[in-house]
Amino acid sequence: MNNSERKKKRLLYHYDDSAILNEQSKYEDLLYDYNQLRPSNKKEQQKLLKKLFAEIGSNCYIKAPLHAAWGGHNGCKLIPETTFKRGYNKSIVS
Repeated sequence: MNNSERKKKRLLYHYDDSAILNEQSKYEDLLYDYNQLRPSNKKEQQKLLKKLFAEIGSNCYIKAPLHAAWGGHNGCKLIPETTFKRGYNKSIVS
C-alpha cells in the first residue's frame, strides 16, 4: 500500500512522499490565496473555504490568517449556518 492509499484510509503515512507533497501544495496555495484576501471580499472567501473544507455552511467565516496543513480537506466540517472565528496564533489540524 502506498502513502496516498494509507492517508486516504487514515493510517500512518510518510508525509515526505512526493505524491503527498504535491497534493498538499495545492491546499497550501489555496490557503495563501485566502490569507491574502481583503476582509471585505466575502464572496471570494466563501468560494475558497468551500474548496478548502470537506463541508462548510454558507455563513461560515474564518478570520485570516488561517493555517492548516491540508486546508481541512481531510474530513474537516464546519457546522452549517455557524460563524467560526479562529483566534490569532491558532491552527486547524485535521
